[in-house]
Amino acid sequence: MSREIQVGFGRTDIMPVGNVELGGMGNGPHRISNNIRDTLYATCLAITDCQGETLLLITMDLLHAMEGMVADMREIITRETGIPGEHIMIACTHTHAGPDIFNPGPQTVNDYIAHCVAKVPQAAYAALEDRKPARIFTAMKELERMNFVRHYWREDGTCGAPTQANPAVGHTTEADHRMRLLQIKREGGKDILVMNWQAHPCFTGTLTGKDISADYIASVRGYLEVVGNCHFAFFQGAGGNLTTRSKIAGEAAASDMEDYGRRLGNEALSLLENMREVETAPLQFVRRQYACPVDHSTDCKADEARELWNHWLSGVDINESRRLAKEKGYNSPYQARAVLERLAKPPVQPLELNAVRMGELAFATAPCEMFDTCGAYVKDNSPFPATMMLAYCNGAYGYFPTKRAFEYGCYEVDTRKYAEGSAEQMAENLVEMLGEMKG
Repeated sequence: MSREIQVGFGRTDIMPVGNVELGGMGNGPHRISNNIRDTLYATCLAITDCQGETLLLITMDLLHAMEGMVADMREIITRETGIPGEHIMIACTHTHAGPDIFNPGPQTVNDYIAHCVAKVPQAAYAALEDRKPARIFTAMKELERMNFVRHYWREDGTCGAPTQANPAVGHTTEADHRMRLLQIKREGGKDILVMNWQAHPCFTGTLTGKDISADYIASVRGYLEVVGNCHFAFFQGAGGNLTTRSKIAGEAAASDMEDYGRRLGNEALSLLENMREVETAPLQFVRRQYACPVDHSTDCKADEARELWNHWLSGVDINESRRLAKEKGYNSPYQARAVLERLAKPPVQPLELNAVRMGELAFATAPCEMFDTCGAYVKDNSPFPATMMLAYCNGAYGYFPTKRAFEYGCYEVDTRKYAEGSAEQMAENLVEMLGEMKG
């Protein structure tokens, strides 16, 4: 095997102590965990090139990682290892059944954030210690019935959530179905499989579910690590508008989380006979602060939005909070919260974007819930054949709906913070950054 690069693998659990507020599903402070279905982890890949430069790719089983949290973890790792912060990418799998570190509520999350900041660097140290000479192989596959756009055209021609009286007849757009797999073969160590796939992990995070879980990521991880006798790392792609289950009859990808994990795992295993080796080269890094325009068109609604959001946070009567929001023209209390979030932001918000190249292999990162069409644009226009889009990475700035989504309207448009067109501009920035490393 070539000794040009070395790759290491590390993992540590990031389980909370006791019951916590769970993130996602629009329930904020009203969904408190009462059971543990599976363990939440932070997983790290340490990739060192032939010149001694190192890239750390970290993925955590959390909904989001706030920018301050990312900065603290980078600072700790840099202090202990000397690896520059801009060489450390910290992403999330986006499980909706892990601790909520974004929404305010009656139970403080500060202790958990501090716990996580202290624990995650241990995965990086373990990966650095585990480095071994390696070769990287890759393949891509279309998984057409494994993810779906969660926005629907209904029977009456309108767009929105399907009802019994007005069922869904089609999806507003087609999903990006491409799954990219890396197989890292190492001298004297287990192989590592790295999956880049896009679909919201919402199996256990239902409106009533209170289990702590990494969702389908736990299922595919457990399946592949046993059946494939390997290490496994999952990086969520641009799937801010994608789900694992369709509301159109006969389209559901799987009956439950375990079934979905096995299916996804088997699709990955089927690729192993068709992998091709990636040509590697010294690591290159491009970092950019994208000046993203904030939408301040709703600032005039601040007073009523604050009243609605405070009523929701009180938890006195959740259904009454929803009724009041509808009465005022808001689709949910979270649309009222978005008004307050936009109000508090400057006219322009700098967002960290990263592009990393190692020969034919490249990674592009976005600190948000990027829609799949923008992620597809980055992959399609990258000059590097094995480009992976890592969303939910190095920050948490919410949804970035496309111009098309603004046309038909959806929850993501209601609750976004940034101006129409920002999603496309972000994708164009990433393509430019990847292009800077060509040649």
